[in-house]
Amino acid sequence: MSIGIQQLSMDFPLVIEREGFPMTNIATEVHDDGSFTYMEKMYAGEKIRFGFCHIGLLSSGADQFRSTLQQFNPQAIFIYSCFARKWALGQDLSVELSSVKGISTSSGFFSYGEFYSDSEGKVHLFQQTMTSLSLAETDDQHPVVVEAAGESHAVNNTSRQFRTMRVLHHLVETSANEIESMNKELMALASKDALTGLANRRRFDEMLSKAIKQQGRSKEAISLIMMDLDYFKQYNDTYGHVAGDDCLRAVAQVIKEAVQRPSDTPARYGGEEFACILPMTDHSGAMHIAEKIRIGIEKLQIAHLKSNAADHVTASLGVLTVNSSDTLLSPHELIETCDELLYQAKQQGRNQAVHNIV
Repeated sequence: MSIGIQQLSMDFPLVIEREGFPMTNIATEVHDDGSFTYMEKMYAGEKIRFGFCHIGLLSSGADQFRSTLQQFNPQAIFIYSCFARKWALGQDLSVELSSVKGISTSSGFFSYGEFYSDSEGKVHLFQQTMTSLSLAETDDQHPVVVEAAGESHAVNNTSRQFRTMRVLHHLVETSANEIESMNKELMALASKDALTGLANRRRFDEMLSKAIKQQGRSKEAISLIMMDLDYFKQYNDTYGHVAGDDCLRAVAQVIKEAVQRPSDTPARYGGEEFACILPMTDHSGAMHIAEKIRIGIEKLQIAHLKSNAADHVTASLGVLTVNSSDTLLSPHELIETCDELLYQAKQQGRNQAVHNIV
């Protein structure tokens, strides 16, 4: 039996590169001023690539796709792709699917998988590719003989079809498992800061919104810590960005050791700024963690001769605790209020934590 795999690709409206991984972002609405609304938010600093799909190019690609399939001369074709592709193409999807009509029996499905890897291990955006799995019996194989009740019987067409379907089922199941496993891995990577291993800004925003909603239900206190490394620009200018990256990784490790509950979220907020979301944590608990982080950074004794706060790397922290759900703060208000406390810590001489309870 011979197996052939062909792929028909197309460009989608927008691809953003998040933490080094491409993520497709599809427009959902066009406004009167010509602007678009996309399914996912985009953040400052992210790399984006706009694409397009012209129906003429789609038809041309489908013709070439059909030609390749015909040369393989398959007896069964299985096609699978992503639901995002079906949603984006709409009725134009028939242009692609018509490329396999009349060649042989075909079937397939659309999945919610976002990624898959080819035989060389290269990761592809799944919704940019319609994949065809083709199977054909080779002519030079001898008939398979099955012993049953002491008699020999040549495999007929029906049993050959069953064998084909078993192989096809195995290949599809393997591909689906691979896609699911890769999706989980890539989702985890997409939520982490590549340098420090902490949660990234996107994950921080998600978890803060979730924590605030949880507080509204549980009526428990919630605390937020915002911190900034003191005079870090001068550190980079003096010691170089490689040393700066090493410093950020060391500070991140201190934060990880101080914030260990599964419900807490330590994150790199941006640049040299870090944050910690502490659900169900009162003022004294939040201050204990903040001081543990501040002292832990001091204990690293990373030399910083251009700092006006100390001769080593230090951090300033703002600590905000919301005691009950009676005080309703949006994620933006919570961050803004905590950031003001961080600013006060800097104004008062740095290397300290300024706190407040609302």
